Amino acid sequence: MNSHQNETPEPEASEPLFWKMNKQELYRHFSQNDSGFSDNEVRLLRAKYGLNELQEPEGESIFEKIWEQFQDTLVRILLLAAVISFVIAITNGKIRIK
Repeated sequence: MNSHQNETPEPEASEPLFWKMNKQELYRHFSQNDSGFSDNEVRLLRAKYGLNELQEPEGESIFEKIWEQFQDTLVRILLLAAVISFVIAITNGKIRIK
């Protein structure tokens, strides 16, 4: 196995290495200080970029989740075994397969 496959690629020279910067360098890069954005800057940035929220993914309904389970071959085999067992239990074992 090639040892280079698991290595993360080196960032391009133009990309700043934020994790290597100290606090003052980060402040300078992002034009910030200890007090953060002013209220006016916050309003402007919210108008430009929106709120700092993630979109909730659309969830599957319970019926979609159940239907998805029936697409699995193993589940189908287990259901068939359950039906056979149920039929045998109802007939008290009187049906015999020859």
